[in-house]
Amino acid sequence: MISNNVYLRFDTFDDEKSVLNFINEEKNFKANSKTWKKDIYKLLRYKKRHLRNFEKDNQYRNIFGYYLKIMIPDTFDKRVDEFVKETMLEIDKRFLKDLYVYKIITEGKGRYAEIICFTRYVYKKANRCLKKYQRDYYYNQKTKKLCKKDHPDAVLKAKKGDLILDSSGHKIYEVVEVKAVEDRIFVYKTIQELTRRLKNAVATVIKDNQYHELIVNIVSRITIDKDDSSAVKKYKQQRNIVIRKINEIIRSFIEHMKLGNLLTISEIEEVNEEWCKKVDEMAHEKSSSFDDMKDYLYKWWQQNIIEVMF
Repeated sequence: MISNNVYLRFDTFDDEKSVLNFINEEKNFKANSKTWKKDIYKLLRYKKRHLRNFEKDNQYRNIFGYYLKIMIPDTFDKRVDEFVKETMLEIDKRFLKDLYVYKIITEGKGRYAEIICFTRYVYKKANRCLKKYQRDYYYNQKTKKLCKKDHPDAVLKAKKGDLILDSSGHKIYEVVEVKAVEDRIFVYKTIQELTRRLKNAVATVIKDNQYHELIVNIVSRITIDKDDSSAVKKYKQQRNIVIRKINEIIRSFIEHMKLGNLLTISEIEEVNEEWCKKVDEMAHEKSSSFDDMKDYLYKWWQQNIIEVMF
């Protein structure tokens, strides 16, 4: 069986400065949005307007973005952009729209994709909406300052979703550039659990693409010449039907080896060549029957795959 070794590092950007430092390096960034830099500034503006006040001993904090560093496997050496795209979509399909920006770096003998991603969708066109309270607001009836719900002097000022009014009682409009509700993509009970889930996503992409360059060989058909008699043409057509069915079995076995991750690409190519050489001889030189050729392939599969690996 084949195993995939995956290097992945996960972290968060906990302030605006760290995000700007990352994107201002100008190292040939690529993204799933042509306006990625403007989109990031929109996300930062929104986040700064909606910061939450966490106490020092609270494990939660304001997160401005997420960081991923992933080693690029050799199989994707010439398909780096494809690797990043497939990995992000394997992590979560919502990254089809949610923004991610990446650059490729080299460290030692390895190449890595450094990615900053966001879990709040950026609208293509800003919307003008009524401003609403994003959470329940309580104030201290004695001090008239905001306070917690459980404070003895707390009074509910507004419920989440209530319209915000100005001092004259008029509705307030705001320009909305990003989705208010954040997609819950990087949620976890433990960081180990999240890291394992992210690594599994990368491993899945690697596994699904490890046979990308595999070319399946099949048994060649018999050429039908225009000068052949009707009887000869009919015979060759019947033999070609047999060869087509045999080729379907060969393709099916190879697909099973790929999906089951049973052999490496070089091992599959070696087996494929062995099958074709033997069956080609049976089909073209010995005129073996379909059952004889099928029996050879199924016997090989039974002895070398079923009995050995299962």
